[in-house]
Amino acid sequence: MRAEGGGPSAAPRAEEGRGQGGVMGRRRAGWAMMAGALALTAAPGGPHWAAAEVLSHGEGDTSFEALVEGTEHDAGVLIAKFYATFCGHCKRLAPHFEAAAEAFAASDPPVTFLDIDVQKNRDLYKQVQEEEELEDGIPRVLAYMGGKTLTEISARDTESIIEEVKTLMSGGATHVSPDELQGVLDKNTMTVVAMFFDSESEADTELAQEAYFDLAKSEFDRKKKLSEKMAYSPIRYFIVDDPGLTRSSELFGVNEPSFAVLKPTDWKSELEDMVSTMPAEGFEEGWGELESFVMGNLAPLALVLTYDNLDHFTSMQQGGGKICKLLVVEEGTPAGDDGKRFAEDYSTGGHAPQTLVYAEELRGIASKFSYSGIQFWVEPAIADVVAEMGFEDVEKPRFGCWDSKDTAAKYRLMDDYSVERVTAFVESILAGEAEPYHISEEAFPPKPKGVNGSFKITARDFAEKVLQSPGDKMVLYHRPGCPHCHRFLPQYRRFAKITPGLDMYEMDIAVNDVMHAPTFSFVSSGIPKAVLYPAGEQNDPKLFVYTGPEESLDGLYEFIEVELGHGRGPPRTDLDGAKTEYQKEVQAKAAAGHEL
Repeated sequence: MRAEGGGPSAAPRAEEGRGQGGVMGRRRAGWAMMAGALALTAAPGGPHWAAAEVLSHGEGDTSFEALVEGTEHDAGVLIAKFYATFCGHCKRLAPHFEAAAEAFAASDPPVTFLDIDVQKNRDLYKQVQEEEELEDGIPRVLAYMGGKTLTEISARDTESIIEEVKTLMSGGATHVSPDELQGVLDKNTMTVVAMFFDSESEADTELAQEAYFDLAKSEFDRKKKLSEKMAYSPIRYFIVDDPGLTRSSELFGVNEPSFAVLKPTDWKSELEDMVSTMPAEGFEEGWGELESFVMGNLAPLALVLTYDNLDHFTSMQQGGGKICKLLVVEEGTPAGDDGKRFAEDYSTGGHAPQTLVYAEELRGIASKFSYSGIQFWVEPAIADVVAEMGFEDVEKPRFGCWDSKDTAAKYRLMDDYSVERVTAFVESILAGEAEPYHISEEAFPPKPKGVNGSFKITARDFAEKVLQSPGDKMVLYHRPGCPHCHRFLPQYRRFAKITPGLDMYEMDIAVNDVMHAPTFSFVSSGIPKAVLYPAGEQNDPKLFVYTGPEESLDGLYEFIEVELGHGRGPPRTDLDGAKTEYQKEVQAKAAAGHEL
């Protein structure tokens, strides 16, 4: 992982929203009612849209503030689109937004679609940005319910907008027929969760329904704040009310009230079950037990990375998981100006037959290493991904692995891909025999014993010196050209010189990978970052919050005293001496007309 320093993290990626769970007393009776209220009327040639219009804020009596307040009283939903006339993406979204509005013309409770021109309503948009912690960028589509912001609508086509709004209104779980659920699995490339039941039967599923809605709502709450949407693919929840469960049995093998985790058609394999179930009748354990069942069956042995599942599985890579990937370019991909062929982007499915063959081969390999916790996948060989793994090209499939916690290293198979070679390679990694690969400077000599100070560290020797050696460690992550780094680094070095018992290092992230996932979570949001790794808790590091050079010496002292214990900081006299040295340097710089 390469950390880009000096500023805030990238804008959060908008994701599909989930709705609010209803009161339990209304849930059971309300499932069929919600299905009817949200269903689109079928007509020859496709769905029939009733006439409806998108309202415009500021025209006539139409007011954004009043419409938001209105959702608190009529249980309705407001879908507000912030746009500008000069914005190309806004123009492309407009017809889809209008068509989605027409789909909900007769909805009860009401769904109102509203246009807000940010050029004409700059103060309003600025207020919304501040309240929801939104980065700059349009179009923005926000959903309001119960008088407050519910979530951001990420969809940009008519069908997907309709589906997201229906999900918001149905308590986080969408009512579908067995055949509609099969259509979802055929179209998408991410696992889904469903509860199958027969509302006309006498089966006792009351507590199961409650747990299911609680879990679906927890998914909604997990990403309810717009600022928390980075690197997260939402899990979709469905309700299947099937009389006699006849069709559910035919399609999915579900013949009793059940919770189910269903893998998409794209992952079809002879090596693993496509449907995992847990009985719902008489269920009493609560939604925590249900969540464990879902999470335990969510991931396949191996998959093909697509837009639908990209964030979920790459977050495993960034969150400390162990992954192995096969980089491929599908047949027919044109070569670039340099003669090399790379994938342009992630797809939405519809892979070439050979890609699916690779995925099935990886499943066979993964089945041999099920004890290891490694997630395997096939990934389009995008140029940046290829370079990050240290390969020159992908004329042939390339295989590599990534451990972002224990060894903080990457491993690449330099031989041509084959099932036998990949199997032996993974075995060598697990045995600690494989040579790691880093984007890194050459390793620096070990820190001399008994010598205080800040010493340089690289990606190549980070695991050995920080994660695997005894004692408390601290590392300052910086890069050339970063003004705040330039100001903090001298103070950090002063503090290191007077602090015995704490090994202090510094890493230039411009020329070194930051592979350790807990560290990357800090560094990816900007630098400088000083990170403390307490002995025995290296995978739970602590972040020092830098506020400026003037406060940094006292700040570091207090931070160490709090995190490592009283008396672990430098002697007070030494700290005062370092502060005096800094003040003299400031005065000398000022006298010479230079900025410190």
